[in-house]
Amino acid sequence: MTSASTTIRHRFAKRTRSLSVLAVFTSILLLMSGCDRPFVEVRAPEIEIIDPDLSKVITSASVDFRVRATSFRPIDRVLIEGEPMEFDAVTELWEATRDLANGLNAFVISAFDSEDVVAIDTVSVVRLVAGYSVNAPNLPNTTGDHAAVLMTDGALLVTGGAFLVDGEASRTAYLASPAGSAFEELPARMIRNRRGHTMTNLPDGRVLILGGASRGNLGDILGLVEEPEIFDPGTRTFRPVVFVGDPIRRSQHTASARMTAEGLIVELFGGIGDIQYRPGPRLGIRDDIRAFVFRNDSLVALSPGVGPFLAAAISGHTQTLLADVAPLDAGNYLIHGTHFGAQFFESSSFTVDFADPLGLRPVRSGTTLEPRTNHAAELLFPGLVVTMGGSPSDRSVALGSVEVYVSQEGRFLQLPVVQGGLARSGHTATKISEGRIIIVGGFLTGGNSTSFSEYFLYNT
Repeated sequence: MTSASTTIRHRFAKRTRSLSVLAVFTSILLLMSGCDRPFVEVRAPEIEIIDPDLSKVITSASVDFRVRATSFRPIDRVLIEGEPMEFDAVTELWEATRDLANGLNAFVISAFDSEDVVAIDTVSVVRLVAGYSVNAPNLPNTTGDHAAVLMTDGALLVTGGAFLVDGEASRTAYLASPAGSAFEELPARMIRNRRGHTMTNLPDGRVLILGGASRGNLGDILGLVEEPEIFDPGTRTFRPVVFVGDPIRRSQHTASARMTAEGLIVELFGGIGDIQYRPGPRLGIRDDIRAFVFRNDSLVALSPGVGPFLAAAISGHTQTLLADVAPLDAGNYLIHGTHFGAQFFESSSFTVDFADPLGLRPVRSGTTLEPRTNHAAELLFPGLVVTMGGSPSDRSVALGSVEVYVSQEGRFLQLPVVQGGLARSGHTATKISEGRIIIVGGFLTGGNSTSFSEYFLYNT
C-alpha cells in the first residue's frame, strides 16, 4: 500500500500545502477507515406461520395465530393487522387470536427487528362451516355417470347414467319439481342411452343434451353418442336436434354456454373421444375445445372435429364458474381433474375466462391435494369452489374427501366436514339455493351405483 499512500499524499499536498506531513497522513487514514467501515445488512426478518394450518379450511369462529419471527438481529415486535402480538418466551412464538368472517379472510402480519427493519406477510384463512343432511330426496333407481341441471323453472332434471361403473348406459330421466321435492321418473325416455354426457339450459327453458357414451370401458368410438337431443319441460319429452358439421364424439367432457351476437354458443372441452377424425377415428383423451352455435333449433359446429388445443388432455373433470353471473353470460371457469401425463395419472387445474377479449387463455392453477377424477364441484361463494368425491385412478374406488379451491390464491384446501358424506364418484352436485347443494347418485367403492342423495349445507 506504500505507492498508493504516496500518490494520495502528493495529490492532497498540492491542494493544501500548509498542512503538515502528519496532518496529511492523518487525513489519509481517516479516509481509508471510512471506506473500510463494516457494511450493516438491511436483510428483513423471516416470518413463519406455525398455526393455523393454512392447508385446511377453518371451521371455528376464531383462529389462534402462532408465528415464528427470526433475524440476525433481535426481533423487537410482531403485529397482526397493526395490533401487537404477544411473545411466549417458552415457545419463542408470537401469538394472537382473531375472529373470522365466513369465506376468505386476509391478515397482514409485520415483524420488526431492533433496527426497525420490517418484513410483511399476508396470510389468507378460509372459514367455512359445512355438513351433510340426509333429508334430500333419493332417486327411484340407482345410477352413476348421469347428468343433472337446475332448469330455469327451478326444477332439477337428472338424465341417463349407468347401474355399474363399467356397465351399459340408461335412457331414464328423473325430475324434482321444484328442486328439493321428491324425484319422479319421467314416462318419456331420452332418445339415446347416455352416460358421461352434459346438459345445458337454453334461453327458452329447454335443455340441450350433448355427447356421452352408451357404455363404460370404451375400446373404440362406436360407443360414443353423436346425436344431440333436447328436453322440453312443457311436454316432458325428448326430441332430436338437427346437427351440421363433424359429429360430436366425446364423453366425460364439460360444457359451457353464452349468448353472443351470433346466437347461443356452446363449447365442449376435453373428455374421452375421437382425437383424430381424419384420416380415420382414434380413441383417446381429448385436449381440445369445440364451439357450436344453437340457432333455429339446429346445432352447427363452428370448428372441425378436433378443435383448438386448450390446456391438457383431460376427462372426468369439472368446469365451475368462479363467480355468479347472469344466465348465459360469459364467465371465468375453474377446470380441474386429472390428465394422463409423464406419471400416467396427474392432477391438472387451470382457469379459463370466456369473457377475455383476447380469447381463451388457460391459466395454470394449483392442483387438488388428492388426485381425483369423476368428482363433482360447485360454487360456494365468489372465488370459492367446493370439490367432493371422485376416484383416485381406479374407478372402482370412491373418495369421500372434500376440498375447497381459493381463486385468489390459486390453491386447494382440505375441508374438515362436520358430519356425514358418502364416498362416491360419478355423482352430481347442484346448488339449488344459497347454502344448499344437492348431491345425487354416483358409484360406491366396488363399482355399484347408488340412488342416495344428500344435501351439502354450508354457511352463507
